[in-house]
Amino acid sequence: MITIQGLEKRYKDGDQEIVALHLPYAEFDRGTQWAVVGPSGSGKSTLLHCLAGIIRADGGQIKTGEGILTDFDEDALQSWRSIEIGYIFQDFNLIDALTVKENIELGAYLSLGHYVSGYNKTEQFQERLQHLLETMDIVNLLNKRPSALSRGEQQRVAVARALIKEPSLVLADEPTASLDEENSRRVMDLLTSYCKQSNATLLVATHDPLTKSYCSNVITLTKGGHA
Repeated sequence: MITIQGLEKRYKDGDQEIVALHLPYAEFDRGTQWAVVGPSGSGKSTLLHCLAGIIRADGGQIKTGEGILTDFDEDALQSWRSIEIGYIFQDFNLIDALTVKENIELGAYLSLGHYVSGYNKTEQFQERLQHLLETMDIVNLLNKRPSALSRGEQQRVAVARALIKEPSLVLADEPTASLDEENSRRVMDLLTSYCKQSNATLLVATHDPLTKSYCSNVITLTKGGHA
């Protein structure tokens, strides 16, 4: 379970202080799927970034099974991101110097040495990689660079990279924003199916009613607060 209490993130805009996120309380049980909704500027991406340890909150607490996330030092945060988090960024964050296959394998590499230890060469890894490639319909893209792909193809590669290391917490920032309905359903089918089978928690920041409909729980953020 992840428990949030009094979580806040603020930014300076000149002399003015902007409240990017204010979330008094939330609980996310293991294995549940959540749609994080609200208008632009309500803190959806900020919440995901705080949960991933990408940014630090200015106040409050995030408690996980691994400890108090908001108290972690940088090494502990790196381990948390590497092992527990599968993050699908809104802008994908694919590395153009790498091929599609290498970008996906990077997800396993970042999981504290699975790649280095030869995990990427095991039969289990290869079967998982092939399953993701086929499910995302990107088998024919393996040797291409991200810059040669459409935004929809890049999105599907980003999803495969996030899931390859089998994370316990999947954070997806507008994961269907670049996709048509068919591919949106494909992505959400994969994300929700993975989380159910692996007892992983899913948080999806979204404006899309179709994406929201895949999640059995909803948390609504408002500018400067939580509804």
